[in-house]
Amino acid sequence: MKKGVFVVFESAPKCGKTAAATQLEERMEVVGERVLHKRGALSVSEFAENYKGLKVDDDIGYSTAFYWADTVFDTGDCIAPALAQEVTVIQERYDLSVVAYREIHGYEGDFFLLKEYRKRRMIIDPDLTVFLTAAPETVFERIKQGADSSVVDLAFVNETKKFQGMQDSIRQHLEDLGRNYITIETDMISVEETVDIVMNEMVKIGGKNLIDDTTASIGGI
Repeated sequence: MKKGVFVVFESAPKCGKTAAATQLEERMEVVGERVLHKRGALSVSEFAENYKGLKVDDDIGYSTAFYWADTVFDTGDCIAPALAQEVTVIQERYDLSVVAYREIHGYEGDFFLLKEYRKRRMIIDPDLTVFLTAAPETVFERIKQGADSSVVDLAFVNETKKFQGMQDSIRQHLEDLGRNYITIETDMISVEETVDIVMNEMVKIGGKNLIDDTTASIGGI
């Protein structure tokens, strides 16, 4: 049975997920692909909206249970049905962001939980994970200068060990799971170059000619 391609962007904060995912969506639409672009860590579902009203984000041990629930519910309600209809799903943050964020705060059991979710097909392995990295000092400047930086983002400023720990956790678990992934250093190349790399990988996965004369430059760094 044919299905859409599931592409996930994972990283520590402010490594360029939104910029790359948005440009990827735009360029795929130019070549006529149907795309569902979703941003994490919370979905836009009714469940996620109701969760926001609980105001428990300051308790990491408690709140991430709701993030897991949202990931599972969103997978079943939105991601899996879209893929079954041959829609390409572009997801900013998925399961490994939850695991890695929990681990840098001392919660070590979430990778076990992830494996159990996968076993039951409550979590779907992406066809391609794009692991974005950047130097800590570059990210800290982006966070300080970013008008949209969240409380979670700001907590990483000058916390090099925490930032590096999250990157290392994501990388290690990508290996542990045997997932198909690429690593891109976003402080070394432009957004456009990043998306070029991603689309080339998607061609290998989907067997589709996504790159032709219509993929003119959209955006920049």
